[in-house]
Amino acid sequence: MKKKMAQIFMAILFAGTCTVYAEDYKNFQEAKNAGYKALRAKKYDDAVIAYNKALEKAVKPQDKFYALYNIGICLERQKKYDEAMKEFDKIVALENATADQKSIAHYRVGCIKSGKRKYDDAIKRFEQAVSDDKISDSNKANAYYQLGRCLIAGKKYDAGLEKLNKVLDLKAHDYTKNRARTSIATTLINQKKYDQAIKAYQDIVSSRKVNINHKAGAMNGIANVYCAQKKYDEAIAQYAKILEMRKCANGYKSQAITMTGRCYLAKKNYEKARECFEKTKEYKSKYWDRIADRYLKECK
Repeated sequence: MKKKMAQIFMAILFAGTCTVYAEDYKNFQEAKNAGYKALRAKKYDDAVIAYNKALEKAVKPQDKFYALYNIGICLERQKKYDEAMKEFDKIVALENATADQKSIAHYRVGCIKSGKRKYDDAIKRFEQAVSDDKISDSNKANAYYQLGRCLIAGKKYDAGLEKLNKVLDLKAHDYTKNRARTSIATTLINQKKYDQAIKAYQDIVSSRKVNINHKAGAMNGIANVYCAQKKYDEAIAQYAKILEMRKCANGYKSQAITMTGRCYLAKKNYEKARECFEKTKEYKSKYWDRIADRYLKECK
């Protein structure tokens, strides 16, 4: 009889626990959805309130991560950087946080530090973001990319290039890899290692899933290298390919036509140069319009 009563008591206790769990999870979902809607609407204060409510009702470890991460994002977008970093650090301190969740938190703090040009502090965080073998390649790739950029900003070019090249060895999204290739190419240009820079840009152009605008940017990069080498005919031919592209943004085309004019200016073909600078306005880029107007004054 006592055994049966104990079984009944445990069943009632279990049912009550499940009911509380279900109620908390329902409240979490409601607060989570409210936070998401407020975040999408850029009502960051409302989003923070909602996500804090979600955090109070969080049952699963991933729910706590989700709430803390989004509170941090809202604060970051309000430029409340110190408060945002505290929220991200709460993720690092979570007892059941996964390696990827901790990596993401370190990455966000690193980005804030980098934005403040506190590169040494940022480097430490990005190193933490790649420190665990269990971290996914996609998260490692993002961290290595930012780590490389910070090292280059600190004039540690070889170390920065090494980290950027690590991105290319990982199973990461093509977008992330192409960002790394762009930074590699830019660094190599500054070091006057032009052939290596062209190779980095060509890898972007030939990559399987390259965005059309990233492709146009890389092609502009190749042409700019030719300009730096005073290979003006090769540069003009490369810029012409961009102008023939149908779906790329006008900003890339305005750059291409303006730089084509600059090549003709260097070749002292002032008539062709003038045609290019005047055509820049067709692509409606205020930035390149100003540059074209400046070069127009040099046309005799």
